Amino acid sequence: MLHVIAPFESENFIKDISSRNIEFIRNSRQDAILITSRFDHRYKLLRSKTELKDKLFNMNISNVILPILKYSDNISIMRVLSNMSFAFMLLMYLLFRAKRGDSVLVNAIPPEVLFVCNLASKIKKFKLIVDVRDIWPDALVNSESQSKMIELFSAYCNFFYNYSFSNVAKILYVAPGFLPWIHKNTSMSINSENLKFIPLGYDDSRWKADCNGHKEVELDSSYINIAYVGYLSQQFDLTSFIRALSSLSSQNIVLHVFGGGINLEKYKNMVSSNSIVFHGMCHPLFISKNLSKFDIGLLPLKKGAASYLPNKFFDFMASSLPIISYNSNDVNELIMKNGIGWVMQDDSDELTKFLEKLDLHDIKEKRENVSKVKEIYGMHYLYSNVEL
Repeated sequence: MLHVIAPFESENFIKDISSRNIEFIRNSRQDAILITSRFDHRYKLLRSKTELKDKLFNMNISNVILPILKYSDNISIMRVLSNMSFAFMLLMYLLFRAKRGDSVLVNAIPPEVLFVCNLASKIKKFKLIVDVRDIWPDALVNSESQSKMIELFSAYCNFFYNYSFSNVAKILYVAPGFLPWIHKNTSMSINSENLKFIPLGYDDSRWKADCNGHKEVELDSSYINIAYVGYLSQQFDLTSFIRALSSLSSQNIVLHVFGGGINLEKYKNMVSSNSIVFHGMCHPLFISKNLSKFDIGLLPLKKGAASYLPNKFFDFMASSLPIISYNSNDVNELIMKNGIGWVMQDDSDELTKFLEKLDLHDIKEKRENVSKVKEIYGMHYLYSNVEL
């Protein structure tokens, strides 16, 4: 039996969106069960248990929904209590339901959940597989207003990680940039057969789905239309790009921002022209329907952030969009290797010079390059032969 631990993915299930964990279950050669909760991390709310059960039933996913406390701030005491509440209920589940010879797949975050999985594996003798999709505390982008809180949270995370990898049998990771973190916390060598790189990938079915009912985005083809898709969080920073757009001598480029978040008002206040359009939070199928109409995708990672190969990259691959990227070594390497975009500096002056010279012929050439390689970044290709 494969037990897949996914505490905070209720949004994906409710919206019928596949995920890495769902793909692991679908491609598992053994019976599998999903262990989750009602909590939606993105919207900070508890989803209906009945609706969640119905959606998972329709997806043919066996599941257990554990109780959890909700939180409203990503770095807060309530989040710690929420993680602990789920971890305790998960420990009870594993002690009573997991058996010798079973496999348990768990994300590296939150550390409390990984800690109890490692503890239970010593008692119940199951195979523990850790999926490194994010790295704490390294992924936490510091800010002056939260510096003390982040310092304390970092010490808290590191305490748990010191005792969370002693019984791990296998490690999966989604970005090469995560390897230093893995080696810091484990003794597993880089050439170990139990250390495997599997990128996140895009959901093939989502990008081929019937998107009727979702409106069309109307674009002016006389402009170069650039899309940013995602939460406006501390890990992604549009500041330099917005300043660059404001400095252009000819306003022939429009940035379309799909998403909301803590920095939305900040970016709106920076805009003094029609060169930026804010579309707000959008349904994933709305994005699937419209993203390919754009000319370029923007991936502006903030310096020091740890989302080395984020979902946004795969959304752009699925839509055959070349990418403007900065501050992500993993993305930059793929861009240069395959000729699928432009690697830039996070500097408004340099971005302005680049945008002034950007032409449709260059965009077309790089878009064709994306079309040639996009298939290998789909979940169907990445997950079909994975052995856990």
